[in-house]
Amino acid sequence: RSENNRRAIEHRTEETNKLVLLQQRPVIDLASENRHLVVTGGAGTGKTLIALQMASLRAISGERVALLCFNRLVSEWLIRECSSPSKPPNLIVGGIHSVLTQLLDIKIPRDHSQSFWDDEWLTIAEERITAPDFQVKCEVDYLILDEAQDVLVRPRLWALVSALLSPAEAGGFCLLGDFKHQTISNEHNLAESMRQLSTHYGPTNLTLYNNCRNYGHVGRTALTLSGMGRETYREFLKGDGVHEYFDINTYSDPKNQLAQLKEIVQRFLQRGYREAEITILSTKADHKSIARQLVIEGVKIRPAREHVKGAVTYCSIHAFKGLENKVIIICDIDFEGTKRDLSLFYVGITRASEAAYVLLDEGSSDVITALIKEEFA
Repeated sequence: RSENNRRAIEHRTEETNKLVLLQQRPVIDLASENRHLVVTGGAGTGKTLIALQMASLRAISGERVALLCFNRLVSEWLIRECSSPSKPPNLIVGGIHSVLTQLLDIKIPRDHSQSFWDDEWLTIAEERITAPDFQVKCEVDYLILDEAQDVLVRPRLWALVSALLSPAEAGGFCLLGDFKHQTISNEHNLAESMRQLSTHYGPTNLTLYNNCRNYGHVGRTALTLSGMGRETYREFLKGDGVHEYFDINTYSDPKNQLAQLKEIVQRFLQRGYREAEITILSTKADHKSIARQLVIEGVKIRPAREHVKGAVTYCSIHAFKGLENKVIIICDIDFEGTKRDLSLFYVGITRASEAAYVLLDEGSSDVITALIKEEFA
């Protein structure tokens, strides 16, 4: 039975890849005719895979291309995807900070704190990127920015990234992001950056409405919990899916949550999923997540940032934004019902390409539980 389940999982993966290709074609065609493009889409509409395909095609055509992302885990995934020996030498891939640090020859202090990146690093980068010695080294013909909303909310960082274009007026770009639903903070900065972008470049705008990652019952639940309208997605290309692959359970205390978490992981392993196809997301930082205690329970589990093969992974919801896995289990949920809470919940649920399970503190808002139950009534 497990072998049959595995074949079914792999068949669904192949079918999903075909759906993503259908999403890519019109965007790639539009980008070839419009030098400046902004692609907007909710979670699961294939933006990252579009960015990857577009970067490869443009680099092969001879342009010097930069494929960048703010999120560390997403940028590391992009690097791995582009790490083949056939990678064009004119394709620059990675996280914004690491790429610019290398291009601008910035020395990072050993004992630096986060404030270094938010202030001193920005100042050094701003000074160097306009220097003639660095301009030629940094200039690119085409910029592709994935999860662009994370950069546009940071005006100084966006100014640095856009300075890579050579020259600024002629250099092309494609910015891909979920500019409405996955911006956790600084919405004013995002709106202002978008306004300036529109005024200066007059980019062509394209919105993706077809969700090719989530099954319908998972995607609709995410919309319900976040208060978004159903117009976010016109269609869930994978169909509605199996409802038993989404569930919400409440826990009474940490011990009870840990027991339920272990049982859910084992259930999916028995269904034919591999350890690496299961990710546990938390509203808390890694060192505070209940998931790390699964080691004591005999589960092979490691932090997602360590990229250990053959292990269940765990991560904070915020750090996992932009990524996906087949099975997503969300834990440590003790919501107060704030806008940030609901936005994180939307981000977390939509990481699931097949199954999403939620462990909710029984003392949390009854409204959230009622909304989910109503979705599946």
